[in-house]
Amino acid sequence: MLRWPLVPRTVPITFNSVGKAANGIADTLAHSAMAEALGEGLPFVAVSMVNQYLAGNPAWAQNTKHLTAAGVTWVSVVDGTVGDARPVQSGTGSALVEAFDPAWVSRQLPSPSTD
Repeated sequence: MLRWPLVPRTVPITFNSVGKAANGIADTLAHSAMAEALGEGLPFVAVSMVNQYLAGNPAWAQNTKHLTAAGVTWVSVVDGTVGDARPVQSGTGSALVEAFDPAWVSRQLPSPSTD
């Protein structure tokens, strides 16, 4: 029997959610789930959808660094590459969402184990 590991993923993750996750704010069910996953040390995959103006806020660099240190894997919404959380060009959201391939996230998930 295959058992898939529990891997939270946030697609997309916003400036607000990054700040809440990095600072342990659990004021909604989704943010509570993120806080618990990080506290449990689960692998976590996130696709940031933050424009260049919000990414210029000093809190962005601090919060993404904190989450990366906690084990978050960042997947680019632009091309699916893994690396730092990168901003997107303001006004391009609709085109990015249309071109996004969910397999980019799936490829970052651990393989199932067998019993």
